[in-house]
Amino acid sequence: MKRKLIFIAISLLISLPMVARKYIFNAAFDSMCPISIYVDGNQYILTEASSIATTGPGAVEVYMSDKSTWSAYDKDGDRITQYSENSKTYSNGEIEFTRIELGGIIKTRSSDNDTPPVDSYDTPNYDTVTNSETYDSGNSGNDGLAEHASSVAADLASQLGNAAIRASNIDYDGFPYLSAEAGYSMFSGVNTRLRYRGGKYGGFSIFAGIGKEFIFNPKNKDCLTWNVGLSFNLENVGLNFSFGETPLSYNYGLLIDLSYEYFFSNWGIIVNGGIGFGDIEKSNPDTFWSLGIGVAFKLWSK
Repeated sequence: MKRKLIFIAISLLISLPMVARKYIFNAAFDSMCPISIYVDGNQYILTEASSIATTGPGAVEVYMSDKSTWSAYDKDGDRITQYSENSKTYSNGEIEFTRIELGGIIKTRSSDNDTPPVDSYDTPNYDTVTNSETYDSGNSGNDGLAEHASSVAADLASQLGNAAIRASNIDYDGFPYLSAEAGYSMFSGVNTRLRYRGGKYGGFSIFAGIGKEFIFNPKNKDCLTWNVGLSFNLENVGLNFSFGETPLSYNYGLLIDLSYEYFFSNWGIIVNGGIGFGDIEKSNPDTFWSLGIGVAFKLWSK
């Protein structure tokens, strides 16, 4: 009997390191997705970026023991070596699950994208890999550098907005989206435009529109207005930069304004206001202010 108890105790001690715990994988950037995650030879696909998801396309849930190994590869087949981890615990201090957030731009390329190796990281050791090669986009000279810098800038903008609401459990449904907008602004007159809103609750937007002034009588009223622009968005607020033909001035104008949008399902309202500069070829360009209001309809959303 005594020998049997000793044998059971030894067996339990040996098996303790093999107890599986819950892990949740998330991605920091949409541009990395879909991500292929390999755990002990089994493949899982992470299709969206999220810092807070525990279920759905923004999370992969697995159970791993101390003997488990895992590796992750982005959509280009590059092995992801930069990540962070943190654990959520119960009130008694017991770990509920450990979150591993995949991210970073320093990566190593798999020699065979179809059959990536799976013997990568030991689960208990979460030190970030530092002896990795710098990512090479495949281009040379300034073209490759500009393309890579543009991708990094977009990722950082999206990450900034997501970080601001990371702890709030906001629903990401409906982003990104393509919308048609119609309304009136002093800068564009009665106008309509298309907008693509990228990212989630933070990111860049691009837009273009045309219009005509029918209500007031500014100096360039007879022109057909047009404008193109770029904006940085954080939740419902946008910082917008618009350039084009405007009834407020001759020889084109530049408007810098703040906007606020609020959607009721697939349609919403937009208000904006800002200052601008026109006839910029003159030594003393025109300055003006603009207010606007309009409605937006989502033609497509995620």
